[in-house]
Amino acid sequence: MSGITLIGPSYGGTVATSVADRARDRVRRLIYLDAFIGENGKNQYDLTGRVVGPDTPWQFPPIPLPADTPDEDRRWVTAHRSP
Repeated sequence: MSGITLIGPSYGGTVATSVADRARDRVRRLIYLDAFIGENGKNQYDLTGRVVGPDTPWQFPPIPLPADTPDEDRRWVTAHRSP
């Protein structure tokens, strides 16, 4: 099977990145939906600085907005974000 569209929501963005890397001849499109977008050689802890486990909260604080986010977008996003 080829021509796959792979969607990675939330933490699944990290997983989707790895899958797309390992199946690049099969994945045509990779879509991130409110997701963690990994970098080569980095894991979830590198992205968040937190490890989720039985003794830690499962919720993450919102990811910081890029520095070049327009003020209008920053206000809207800030009003709608939550862990």
